[in-house]
Amino acid sequence: MINLAEIKTTKRSYRDIESNLLIVGLFQDKQLNPQLKSLDVQIDNKLSHAMDLEKFRGKKDTLLSLYGSEPIKRIMLIGLGKQKNYTTDTARSIASNIICYADELKIESFTVDGDSLGLKKNLMTQAFAEGLILGSYRFDDYKTKKDEDTRASSVTICGTVDKKSLEKGRVLGMSVCFARDLGNHPANILTPTYLSREAEKITQDSSKMECHIFDFKELKKMGMGAFCGVAQGAKEPAKMIIVVYKGGRKAQKPIALVGKGLTFDSGGISIKPSPKMDEMNGQYTCATCHPVASGFFSGRRQGIGEGGIGFGVNGEGRTFNTEMPLDSVDIQAVRPPTLLNLAYQDVMLWNGQFGGTGTNAGTEAQWDHIPENAEGFQGVEVQAMQGQLEHRLKVNEEFVDSYNYRTMFDAAFYNIPQSERYTRKTAALAIAAFNRTILANQAPWQEYLKGDLEALNDQQKRGANLFFDKGLCYQCHNGPALKDQEFHAFGFGDFDGSLEAMVLPSIDFESVKKGRGGFTQNPDDDYKFKTPTLYNLADAGAFGHGGTFSTIREVVEYKNNGVAQSTEVPTTQLASQFGSSNLTSDEITDLTAFLKDALRDPDLLRYVPNTVNSGNCFPNNDEQSRIDLGCN
Repeated sequence: MINLAEIKTTKRSYRDIESNLLIVGLFQDKQLNPQLKSLDVQIDNKLSHAMDLEKFRGKKDTLLSLYGSEPIKRIMLIGLGKQKNYTTDTARSIASNIICYADELKIESFTVDGDSLGLKKNLMTQAFAEGLILGSYRFDDYKTKKDEDTRASSVTICGTVDKKSLEKGRVLGMSVCFARDLGNHPANILTPTYLSREAEKITQDSSKMECHIFDFKELKKMGMGAFCGVAQGAKEPAKMIIVVYKGGRKAQKPIALVGKGLTFDSGGISIKPSPKMDEMNGQYTCATCHPVASGFFSGRRQGIGEGGIGFGVNGEGRTFNTEMPLDSVDIQAVRPPTLLNLAYQDVMLWNGQFGGTGTNAGTEAQWDHIPENAEGFQGVEVQAMQGQLEHRLKVNEEFVDSYNYRTMFDAAFYNIPQSERYTRKTAALAIAAFNRTILANQAPWQEYLKGDLEALNDQQKRGANLFFDKGLCYQCHNGPALKDQEFHAFGFGDFDGSLEAMVLPSIDFESVKKGRGGFTQNPDDDYKFKTPTLYNLADAGAFGHGGTFSTIREVVEYKNNGVAQSTEVPTTQLASQFGSSNLTSDEITDLTAFLKDALRDPDLLRYVPNTVNSGNCFPNNDEQSRIDLGCN
């Protein structure tokens, strides 16, 4: 049951509204806003005195409550923590807590200062509305005596609030509560029949949704013998429920959450027969070398797929399995780039060899070993296809059945014949579809561009000015991902054969070192590498295609000084921007602050699934990783 029945908005000042309770947010070490200062004066400075007495400074999850006077009877000040760490998850959690506070005080309706809680931003508004609904949820269907305490049923949000975002958040919250209701019912109530009726209810009044329910006879006729065999153990007849949403644009392709599961699910099947390789089955994933905790970059200088063990905190603890032959370990001769913002590029890899459109026009002579390019796929799809081969992740009908992906593949690829449905190609399309959704779009810089002028501090603003002016960064780092579609030579060093950057003899390292030229065979392209995105560099830990720098400042200083790391790169190949900025030490500090903090999306965990179909630990499932990740 959801107790909160109404979320209202008003542009009136809360000082003009009669309210039993006013909720106001305060960021850590920030001053009261003018409106709250005025209210404080109105109540004889009770608020500021209470703050001084309780040493209230706005730390996250701290609370200050005091009685006011008419028309506001009670004021509650909530600590929001540091403003730079304020995310949608924070807003959602605070909203849920607010409802609990109101319930404890037995207050049915209350007022919220939306501006102080960051609700000028649409995503924050949506998250806040979700939190209000989720916080009001109670499940007492099976209680003999229902809770009769007074609970909050109405909220009024004052300030600049986007009503569409508010309604979206409310609907999402209601949907989650509906799912909670289903999950809270015992198995003797939540039968296949009950669940199928609920599925029909939520789709019957919508022109954009369809519900297909297959009964036991139909399932048997479809050849789903294993499913039917298990179902015969229960008195309740089996049903298969498929709900289809058709609310997308006409030209929009169907979306299914297959790729997200495949990206994180450690259901890999080795296709390279070597000693001990059978022991690596189901122990690593795409996310092993692109963990979210390090911004989808590798947590270490060189990623290790098959033949590695352990994870650490963000992937930095993965090491070589000494029981595996070194020449059989899945390692690459360049640092793994991030999965962030792949939607904004048409070719993949540092040399851009994957992709059969746009940037790679005219390189067709070099596609012999990349047949997918000739099919017209972009780099994201081609990498997902080639990557399964390179990283030894085999998807076939056996995998689909073993790891419970058949239903998902059937929903996503219903228009593809079954004989072609469970393949490397369809798996790649699913992975690519998910990878295109991984966007860093909640960074402070982006909020600043949307109109929140307080999203950046003064130092970050100075850094932004340098980025787009004297620093010349914008000349290569532009567009929505702050990266062009070009290749440039900055003389970065390569892998050095150390334990953190190993080069196997089987790899054509001379070609790797030439970057774009190694692929195109055009000398003009030698030593040029693709421009990377700049978002979430703060989480990366290593920079450059060879991972030769460990801090962002080192990279800025290197480009500013203009002395190439690699002695193999001719000066004639070096980019004109290299060494041309003439930044002072203080300017480098400001620019680094912009790159490090203003371009960091703090909420990438939204792209991680709660569980994976296999039931394995993820992103890794070896014994040491299970210990590191706390799922052993």
